[in-house]
Amino acid sequence: MKRRSGKSEGSRKSIIFLSILLAASLASSVLVFLDVSRVEENEKEYLSRAAEQRVVSEKIAKFVLSAAAGDEQSFGQLRQGRDQLEGLVAQIKKGDPAIGLPPMPASVTDPLRALEDSWLELRQVADDVLTSKDAITTVRQYANVVSESVPKLQDLSQEVLQLLVDAKASNEQISYAAQLPMMAQRIDKNVGRVLAGGQATAAAIDRFSRDADTFGRILRAMQEGNAALNMQAVTVSAAVAKLQSMVSVFRTINDHAEQIIETTPELLPALEAANRVSGVSEKVGTAASNLIKAFEAHPGHLRLAGIRAGYGLIGLLGTIAVVAFGVLIWMLLRAAR
Repeated sequence: MKRRSGKSEGSRKSIIFLSILLAASLASSVLVFLDVSRVEENEKEYLSRAAEQRVVSEKIAKFVLSAAAGDEQSFGQLRQGRDQLEGLVAQIKKGDPAIGLPPMPASVTDPLRALEDSWLELRQVADDVLTSKDAITTVRQYANVVSESVPKLQDLSQEVLQLLVDAKASNEQISYAAQLPMMAQRIDKNVGRVLAGGQATAAAIDRFSRDADTFGRILRAMQEGNAALNMQAVTVSAAVAKLQSMVSVFRTINDHAEQIIETTPELLPALEAANRVSGVSEKVGTAASNLIKAFEAHPGHLRLAGIRAGYGLIGLLGTIAVVAFGVLIWMLLRAAR
């Protein structure tokens, strides 16, 4: 009797243990499944935002370059892209309550900080260009006036040269007159390079200034004569009239070019920013990719007994539940006999 009673007591304890194991494994399976589903859904959102960050950062680089070159429409697109990327970074860092997206887990703090740092650098580049909008558009407008005026100046220069050749003017007059069309072309070319940034801007301003000074000196010498240039004033009546027209056109070009030179210091930060935007944009894309890799390595799943929650753990818990259920049924049947 005591032996049977002992066996019965042991059987009851086993049945209780198996029942608890079955319930725990089933509950754990459900809990892990819900956690895996939640993390996978969040991961999709993070991946989507990271991919969008790379695209937007490339667009920002494009808009920075076109805005710095004087494209007025690009300023609005740049501002929109900057705000969009700022929102994406904030959503990854702080989450998005509107869709129930939590902040990224603490395990990815370092790559998230790297993304923030690269974004702040890119935002500064965008802000430098946006702040210089007035100076950039002003310089572009002045440059357009110069470009529109230069062809007329070249035509007048060619006409004066031909009139002097036909009138058999002095070699000095013809020689200096022949320099004017090419000099006008160089002025136009260098004014167009002012918005290139860096050393190109400084070189363009220097070349333009020298050509403009030389052009003006030759033009005055042809009107008034200049002993230093060994040139007498032009006396061919038709050429004199053309020279007066050239003076008027050149004054327009020179006045606008001087305005460009005066305004250039205001846009230098924007031009310098444009020169480095491609590298900064690539840093944002790389940081976003590294963040995703870090998240995939430590995605913030639950851990049970040190095992990361995943489909493998779900399978293990399911196997334990099936085995526990099978043994429990066997013991219940055996106890019923």
